[in-house]
Amino acid sequence: MDLIAELRTEIWNLLTQDYALKTLCKGAVRLYNTWAAKDSPMPYLVHRMQEKPLPDGVITDLDYYLDIWDYDPSIARVLGIRSRVVALLDGSILVMPCGAIARFRYLNGGDIPEDTAGIQHYATQWRVRIDRTADVLAKE
Repeated sequence: MDLIAELRTEIWNLLTQDYALKTLCKGAVRLYNTWAAKDSPMPYLVHRMQEKPLPDGVITDLDYYLDIWDYDPSIARVLGIRSRVVALLDGSILVMPCGAIARFRYLNGGDIPEDTAGIQHYATQWRVRIDRTADVLAKE
């Protein structure tokens, strides 16, 4: 399996299987790649990745974007989902089947204005560094 495909699978498993996040998302965490289908039930999350030039010794460095969407007059649920996602990902290390590890660092986030009343949209940006497990262990 491709390294980025493995990373997407690991993120999907982590976020969609978390009980607290499921509760915040009304029973199921709906996580889509790039775009959600039109009229997808809310709340939902959308993620995408952009690879960066590779520093020496790093398999890849990438920016990870995760957007949270909801239809609610209040932004409270979106902020609750954001808090749980940050708790799950920020500083975490995911070990992938290929023997690489991905380290997540939260960079920033904020509201995105939408022209439909009641639509809440919050965007987050993360830095992800993927190293070979053996390389990381040798540095420690």
